[in-house]
Amino acid sequence: MGPPKEQPTSWDKLLPSELITRIFGFAILEGLETGSTSVDSSALLFGRVSKRWREIAYSTPTFWTSISVNINHSATISRFAPGVRAWLLRAGALPLSVRLRVSCASERVFPQLALLTGEILSFSPQIRRLFIQVIFELPNPLAHHAVGTHNYVALGKGGFPILETMDLDCPFDRSDMVLPKILASAPALRDFSVMNYPETISKLPVPLAQLRRFVCGPHEPPTTAQDMVRRAPELEECRLGLALISAIAPSTMNGIVTLNHLRHLHIGPINVDLFLNGLSLPALTHLTFDGTLPNSQINLPFPLWHQESITAFLKRSQCALEQLSFSKTDLGPQDIEICVELASPTLKVLSVSNGPYWPAVVGATLLERLTAPTAGQEHKDVLCPLLERVEMHGGVLEREGYGSGMLDMLESRFYRDPAARDGVVQLKSAVVGGTFGPLQRKRMNKLKKDGLNLRFIPEGNSFLHIS
Repeated sequence: MGPPKEQPTSWDKLLPSELITRIFGFAILEGLETGSTSVDSSALLFGRVSKRWREIAYSTPTFWTSISVNINHSATISRFAPGVRAWLLRAGALPLSVRLRVSCASERVFPQLALLTGEILSFSPQIRRLFIQVIFELPNPLAHHAVGTHNYVALGKGGFPILETMDLDCPFDRSDMVLPKILASAPALRDFSVMNYPETISKLPVPLAQLRRFVCGPHEPPTTAQDMVRRAPELEECRLGLALISAIAPSTMNGIVTLNHLRHLHIGPINVDLFLNGLSLPALTHLTFDGTLPNSQINLPFPLWHQESITAFLKRSQCALEQLSFSKTDLGPQDIEICVELASPTLKVLSVSNGPYWPAVVGATLLERLTAPTAGQEHKDVLCPLLERVEMHGGVLEREGYGSGMLDMLESRFYRDPAARDGVVQLKSAVVGGTFGPLQRKRMNKLKKDGLNLRFIPEGNSFLHIS
């Protein structure tokens, strides 16, 4: 009998620990980039394969610096706390990124939720990015106003010395002290988002002078919102939900303030005029007017915007807009056309969307001016020659018959003659809605088959189905 055959060695035993660590790192990095790092992420899965893999994974602090906890069932909240603490401890002293999303159906879970947030915020000196979203699915919507963060958030000690990004979307009460304490202890904050705060946040210690991104709403009076933006010269992105009140004292601020870094602005639902007056944003590239009303106030009158204020702001700013969006707007077709014309030379994305009971805002004239000349047609000046994406849906077409005008525009901008020298680029994608018949269905299907990234949103008595 010969010597026993040598058992094959698994490949992981042949690789040095440093190389396995790098391989693990690539998988975990992919999870971080896609936002999928969670309690079921690669770091834990690697530890279930073998003792060696577990030792490598658990002893590498960089694998544990980011965690996302998503809880949809209130009864499971308490069991997450020990696991979250163990996860964050493995990160050692490295900076942390924490994302917590909880959906609650009862106030009885507050003690459990406080335990979980207490475990998370006990690491506050290490937290660099903090995202907390708490959704209370309570039977009585008014009960939300009686819920304060002190009911379910337990602050740790040591402040937030390296906190750069904070995103809070949760119920607050009018006596809330959690948010002021966090803001007062976060000297490095650069990115701040808070939703559903019941009052103006202008009285909070927000470090406006150093913010790069600022999001708040929907209870901010336009005059205080403008004042805060004026005091944030480094802003690059801003989203404001302006207060839904009809009687607001006029702004006492004089002169025009220029913000040279603000590139993205999203404002609404009403009182846009009061906010825009007095501002100049020459670096602006993305502008959105959003008239979507909060659920608690959907019965209020439509937001009233004035084209004159918008166009005066655009002329004053002299900005090179790349994206212009209108949602839930009561501007008329001519008003929309004038705004598009001002943004025309540099515009790449145009979005106009409404919904049931909102007026039609896109007329035949705008569609015609957006339609590029085809082979054999005379040259004409075309609005938005650089347009790459167009979105028009939610009952925005002024008449049902304008479905043909919409298709003419899409075809003229997608089927481009390579020899054409009119400066019109090829359309890449479109989202459209309306009432279309069988013949128009064929035209839409052909556009999609030929390569246009086309999505159709059925509206009314539409016969269209894109295969």
